[in-house]
Amino acid sequence: MDSKNKSSLIPGLLIVLLGIILLANNFGMNIDLGEIISTYWPLILIIWALNNIVTQNKSTGKHKNIILPFLLLLIGILILGRNLGFYYFNLSMFWKILWPALLIFLGFNILKGGIRTGSTGWAVMSGIERKNKGWQLKNKSYIAFMGGIDLDLSTADISTGETYLDLTAVMGGIEIKIPDDINVICTGSGFLGGIEFLQEDTGGIIFNRHFEHKNDNINKNIVINCRAVMGGIDIKTVRM
Repeated sequence: MDSKNKSSLIPGLLIVLLGIILLANNFGMNIDLGEIISTYWPLILIIWALNNIVTQNKSTGKHKNIILPFLLLLIGILILGRNLGFYYFNLSMFWKILWPALLIFLGFNILKGGIRTGSTGWAVMSGIERKNKGWQLKNKSYIAFMGGIDLDLSTADISTGETYLDLTAVMGGIEIKIPDDINVICTGSGFLGGIEFLQEDTGGIIFNRHFEHKNDNINKNIVINCRAVMGGIDIKTVRM
């Protein structure tokens, strides 16, 4: 089963289950659908996280960028156990912890990317464009905060070997144009945002994906680590 079919598996099973419950109620079984949903909804988080961990490890062969799925798995298990009465904790306290934790996670990733690249370009309610022929592509972080960044790598001077880009879009947008004859490895995550990699969309409340575009005849590799928080990142190819 390919990734597109897997993406429809969980919603399809949930709809089938809902139909079965409604059908059973119509024949007098009196199943409390509201109670089932309020108790077992964390299973959606658990199944999503497990599927993400398994498929990501199969596709990459490495444990890459799985902090977010493991975090959601832990959250799902904790809430499900609480709903089943195994233990009790104040759920409002959990939400008070979650939002600062997400900010800390975002800040930590930005810091990590900045340390690796050594240079950061900021677009704060403004814009950055790199389109002129022959501009030098180097290891760099780019952060769009309520702003926009447009990088045309097809006009850039790209060195052989590996070049690292760290991208963050917070209530802003980043567009990257890449030549179709180079290798690109992209790991993306986000919260209430979206990432499009070569016309393959990923988005939602919380998401985490790994993408690859390989050309074995080229020794130029671009490694992109990106995150979209209420923003969007679009990576597309340009034919040379």
